Amino acid sequence: MARIAEPENIRLAFWKAAKSKWSRPATRAFAANLEPEVARLSAGLADGSFPFGAYRSFRVFDPKERWIHAAAFSERVAHHAIMNLCEPVFERAAVFDSYACRKGKVRWRRASGHATMRKVSMVSQNGRAVYGRLRAVAPGQGISQKRPQPHHGVAGR
Repeated sequence: MARIAEPENIRLAFWKAAKSKWSRPATRAFAANLEPEVARLSAGLADGSFPFGAYRSFRVFDPKERWIHAAAFSERVAHHAIMNLCEPVFERAAVFDSYACRKGKVRWRRASGHATMRKVSMVSQNGRAVYGRLRAVAPGQGISQKRPQPHHGVAGR
């Protein structure tokens, strides 16, 4: 926890959290008082007194109605400070074909079915299942995964 609360890590986290958010008042206010905010956040993270949970809630209607709960800017800085140290650990343990929020993994690869094609080629090259119990099906149908399906009569009770 001490490395997370280091002022250098908090400053780096601020710059990451502020990226593309400079037009927002909370970002500008944090930047105007950067050193006191860094000290406050560092002390709060070090002693466990930082108050998490200050979310603002709002509704969006595109493409359907839903509630969004967004963290306050100082919490976003704290999230980045934590992830600055945790991300390398998580990245080493992540599945190669996961594209969600990962550096160096581009969206168009995911959208083009790159991961699915990799699995199909790996199955056909090895002649056996990979990534759990995957099996290749007829060409053009992709991959299906064997999963236990609940009995609908039991699940509906």
